[in-house]
Amino acid sequence: MCKRKIKTIETIFFLILFSFIVLLLPQDAHARVRVVTKGTTSTIRDTDGVIEDESSDINFPINIKNANCQKRIYAVTVRVSFYSPKGVIPKSTTFSIDGINVVKLNTSNYTPLAYKETFFTYDDNIEDGYLEFDFGNKECPVPVDCDYEVTIKQAVPEIFITNNNYLNQSIRTGKTTSIGIEISDPYIKTISKSKFKVTSSNSSVLKVQSITQDSKKRSRFTVTLKALKAGSAKITLSYPKATACKLTGKVTSPSKTVATFRASKTTLKVGSKVSMRSLINLKGGTSLTIKNAKSSKPSVLAISGNYLIPKKKGSATVTANLNGVNRKITITVSAPAAKPTVKNLKISVAGIKYGPNDMKTYYTLKFTNTSAKTITTAKVQITTGSGIYDQMYWTKNLTLNLKPGKSMTKTYFIQNMVQAPEKSDISVKCLKISWK
Repeated sequence: MCKRKIKTIETIFFLILFSFIVLLLPQDAHARVRVVTKGTTSTIRDTDGVIEDESSDINFPINIKNANCQKRIYAVTVRVSFYSPKGVIPKSTTFSIDGINVVKLNTSNYTPLAYKETFFTYDDNIEDGYLEFDFGNKECPVPVDCDYEVTIKQAVPEIFITNNNYLNQSIRTGKTTSIGIEISDPYIKTISKSKFKVTSSNSSVLKVQSITQDSKKRSRFTVTLKALKAGSAKITLSYPKATACKLTGKVTSPSKTVATFRASKTTLKVGSKVSMRSLINLKGGTSLTIKNAKSSKPSVLAISGNYLIPKKKGSATVTANLNGVNRKITITVSAPAAKPTVKNLKISVAGIKYGPNDMKTYYTLKFTNTSAKTITTAKVQITTGSGIYDQMYWTKNLTLNLKPGKSMTKTYFIQNMVQAPEKSDISVKCLKISWK
């Protein structure tokens, strides 16, 4: 009986010792997990992964139980974090999912979660995936714990907005705007336009005017919206099995342009014809509507359409409705300015340029307008020399556009001369002018 007890104790001792020895043996660095899903999202977490080599991997078998799983597409997202008591993870550490989508981690003693997503097409009910870790050909000095999380979900179509102008600012009534859309459907190659729907919650405010499919990249669409009146409307973008995308559009009425006369009074001269627009200031826009323009004294200042026509010396008040608001201005009509004559254009020789080699001679003339009108052209005659046989004449029609009270200089080629003339030998005469 005593011997049996001793043997039993020995057996228990050896079992405990064997278990302890087994625990001391190196453990498998490949943590295995199993994921079961029926087309919905399924997540597993594992904290047993240990990385010991310069290049290690952790396998995770995936069991997808779904009657329609064959040839279907699933998205696999893996989030990874490392922990090393001595902070020995090399900075060149990367990880990948099934050998693709390599990501370099910001390694430290404890890294934040890093993740990457990839898509797989499963032909069988069970497929294996693996995480691969690479330390840049540097051996990992001590085992590093790896916590990772694997999420598997069946991929679904998605709607993406590539550009959306009208959310950045309100649309004014009467204007159109566009939304760039791209649809991702992993199950088909060509997106059908008939399946993509766009609706407005209030078509009287914001109307869906058109849906255009890109001729080359059939997954892209342009939705054109037209603003009809002030208000807001929700635009819903929908596609089978995709989460509907809802946007809010705001339509505003254009702000009114404020129109006023530039001053409370002004002066016009008899014989002129002045546009009423030239006397008006606009603020907040460029549109202008003039209605019911009237003159208090049509015999002094007449109105023809949107033009003011001074008739005779005197004063008159003009009233008009400018962009919906009644405005007025007092206009004094003065006598017409005297017509300019050739005497109002003063001409003198300001300089002479003579080339002794080629004998080319140039005169610089100074013009001064002493009239109240702009002199546009002048017929000028220049006489060089004295006596009957030595005189040379130069007559030209010159374009000036010289404003009242202004002066200007211009240089003209006269002719080839044997010797340089003196200013005292030159006389200038204005024969004719025109003005405006």
